[in-house]
Amino acid sequence: VVWLHMHACSGKRMCAWAVEAMKDKESGIKLDGMQLMTAACNQIDPDPPEPWHHAHLRTCQDMEKYCTNHGGSNFMFIETPLDVRPSCPGIAFVTVIRQPWLRLESTQGKQGWMFPNASAVIKRMKEGDDVLQ
Repeated sequence: VVWLHMHACSGKRMCAWAVEAMKDKESGIKLDGMQLMTAACNQIDPDPPEPWHHAHLRTCQDMEKYCTNHGGSNFMFIETPLDVRPSCPGIAFVTVIRQPWLRLESTQGKQGWMFPNASAVIKRMKEGDDVLQ
């Protein structure tokens, strides 16, 4: 399984689920040592950014090989650009896309001034408004 983790779209919740599921040997889920050190189970940590492009994840085989690192995993979490074109035999690609307003509130709210300003502009907009004016 490859979890395409879009920022602020349930990555930590899915990670917590996978960690719990891994405790049940019948689940078949295995996370590697690197994943167990992060809150979002990412194998390539985007914060601080690791040089993901050095991992050379360009083919299905590259992804399968990468999952053998750090003790092996069969549930890949990746929060970096995906250069592999699904479909890959034997690999399921999964993602969650969050409701746009809640995602904006979650990500920009952490920045302080950005969310109130952005939300004020959006709330003032009316159907037919010229967004460039």
